[in-house]
This record gives sequence, structure tokens and C-alpha cells, in this order.
Amino acid sequence: MPGNYSADTALTDARETDIVIPIMGTTGAGKSSFINSLLRQVGNRRRFEVGSALASCTNHLESVVIEGQTNNWKRIRGHRIVIVDTPGFDDTYTGDYETLQRIARWLEES
Repeated sequence: MPGNYSADTALTDARETDIVIPIMGTTGAGKSSFINSLLRQVGNRRRFEVGSALASCTNHLESVVIEGQTNNWKRIRGHRIVIVDTPGFDDTYTGDYETLQRIARWLEES
């Protein structure tokens, strides 16, 4: 996996007003589970894969757009929230520096 960024797909319909929230932390911390709980709360049927073993499960950056949740706040009314599931630090297959590079590249391309 080192040096392979092809699986990290940038947000193709990014908007300047998007509120992008990358969910970052150590491998196994519950990042994907947290995102799935959030998606359930807002009524989105999409789910991210959650690992059950000690090895890393999230190998590439994935995003989901959540709309209609900012309408109660004047300054951000109508803005979309973009949640980004990221590979964990202390990853089984990738070093922390490469993980940060991949996140930075995804943000730049999006």
C-alpha cells in the first residue's frame, strides 16, 4: 500500500461552502463506528465498513455528504457537511507520515 493513493477518491462535487470534517485517530478507536452512528442519527442509509479484528479495516479515505443539518444556524445555513473516514494512525499497513500525506492530498484534491 505505501505510495498507492489511487483508492483515495477525492470529493468530485466539492463546494467552497462545504464544512469538511476528517475523522482521525488511532486504528481501532471507533472512527467508522462513530460515522455510522452519526449517519443513523441523520437518517442516511449509507454505512462504512467496521473492522472486528486487530488489523486495520479502513485502508482508504472515503467521504459522505450530509445535507440539511445546518439550516438552524444563520452563518452556515445551507452548507453541506462532509465527513471523511480516514485510515488510522498506528495502522497495520501504513506509517503515520504517509497517512497524514494521504489526508492532506485528499483535502487538496477535493
